[in-house]
Amino acid sequence: MRPLDKLPPPAWNDYSDTAAIPLGDAAVHLADALGDYCSLCEMRLGSDLIVHHKLRQATPETVRKADWPDLLLICHDCHRHMSRHSITPEERGDYLWPDTDPSFTLHGDSPLIYRLRPVPYIVVDGDARETSTREFVFAEANPAADLELQRKAANTIALFQLNSPYYDAASHTLLLSRAEHMQVPCNRLQQRTLAWTKAAASVDRIRRMRALPEAREHPGLVELLRQQITHTANAKGNWSVWMTHFWQEFGEKDLLARAFLERPEDNPGFHFPGTHHERLRWEAL
Repeated sequence: MRPLDKLPPPAWNDYSDTAAIPLGDAAVHLADALGDYCSLCEMRLGSDLIVHHKLRQATPETVRKADWPDLLLICHDCHRHMSRHSITPEERGDYLWPDTDPSFTLHGDSPLIYRLRPVPYIVVDGDARETSTREFVFAEANPAADLELQRKAANTIALFQLNSPYYDAASHTLLLSRAEHMQVPCNRLQQRTLAWTKAAASVDRIRRMRALPEAREHPGLVELLRQQITHTANAKGNWSVWMTHFWQEFGEKDLLARAFLERPEDNPGFHFPGTHHERLRWEAL
């Protein structure tokens, strides 16, 4: 879960303190500040931008200027799963919120980690069961993290069903009906896994490019490839997956900074705006 530095864009400050801001306008401002990605599952959003207010049970019709610290931009799936549970304002502290809590770092104690794992995929059709093995990238609470952060991470995964509502963590299985199977039921899990696959292919391309004599003679070739990878990551979303894979494979701070972090002085494209460097603990690496 990408750590967010949710600074309001200049246009947000143009509202009066008492103005009733339509949710559609608030969604546009949040996308300007954070990019059009779900603040929770990190999936790239289309036109379905849902504004979530952390302190309200129901989705409000309008928000106020002072509500900015409590607003997130989330996808339909994360909103749907959360709306099934009644969470009081006092219980909000039992979960990780990417704009206020440590949610992901490149150190070994990151509360949330992402791993590619095989899983039994069971399709139920009446009395019959069809089982296959598939690989997906799962979000997990890190056993090396602080115990309180582990608890919050596990709660967050369960609340938003980040690994699909059909996933049973205790048995590590995906169990769904034939009808559910035919409806692409695990979209966030599949998109996260697709991002991992793209990241793995990108790592391989960088390695092969660096090994070419032409790359040593013309270092700009590797930079052009890096720029293309950045555009691919930007289009796919799932920033934490890209960061995890590239850090595991390369461990190169400079490469990650130029590809996946907002560095206005080096990267005027602002590929992943709103990333909170301090909570990433980037500077300590």
